[in-house]
Amino acid sequence: MPAIDLTTLRIQIRELVDQSSDPDTFFESLVFLLEYYKNYTLRPEKKVIGLNVPSYNTPTQVLTSIEKELGKLVSTDPEIGLELTTRLWNESYLEAKLLAVSLFGSIPTSTAIQLLSNFPEISGGIHEQETFLPLMTNAFIHIRHEFPTQFIELISSWLKSPDSAIQRLGLKIIANMVQGSEDEDLPKIFEILKPFFTSIEPSTQTDLVECIDSLYTNSPSETLHFLVEALNDIDDSTSLNVFSRSSRILPANLLLEINPIIKSKIFSLRS
Repeated sequence: MPAIDLTTLRIQIRELVDQSSDPDTFFESLVFLLEYYKNYTLRPEKKVIGLNVPSYNTPTQVLTSIEKELGKLVSTDPEIGLELTTRLWNESYLEAKLLAVSLFGSIPTSTAIQLLSNFPEISGGIHEQETFLPLMTNAFIHIRHEFPTQFIELISSWLKSPDSAIQRLGLKIIANMVQGSEDEDLPKIFEILKPFFTSIEPSTQTDLVECIDSLYTNSPSETLHFLVEALNDIDDSTSLNVFSRSSRILPANLLLEINPIIKSKIFSLRS
């Protein structure tokens, strides 16, 4: 890896940004730039939050400089931003995915919600989603504040999907974004979660409980009230048993409140 000369780096990144209107040329230049600054003294794969993906081991200074200039571009040209972010995410190497996450937060909100609607299709498997979702939380929160109705409708549509992987994605986004939610957001979130309690599936039980945990941490009294109502409405002992087993990770104070309700409901349904 050559020493980083800031003047040279700025010229290289400026040339890269100038090619953004031609995605194929842009990606060829991006790979060349990453190869140019590749640190060969490190292992060829980098482990990030439990995910093994190919990496160029790009120095932070280089990647940050690329993010900064591309962020300026997509904030003024959202259509190019939409295409670049999608393409970057679909690349296999780590730096491209990190750039996609960064650009997602720079795209104007009206375009970002369009990208978000395609997120289940472009974001890969659930493991990749779990890895990068925390990095995108601020962008999700910004979209939620700018377009609250569209955002809730979108997440609601994911929770209603017959595909459990898309349901899990919706639950994970709620769990990640719920911290700092305004009080007026909570009824909408509770409303789209309530149908999950009518038939709790093993494939989504852990994500549902983690979502409840985040809600309870943020708003304990409101979450307890919602959970008591939701549990009382369940008329399926299997769902209650599934929830009971997975709910052990919830805070002890919450379990003290809901365990008697669960046991009473299971007993009454079996009688």
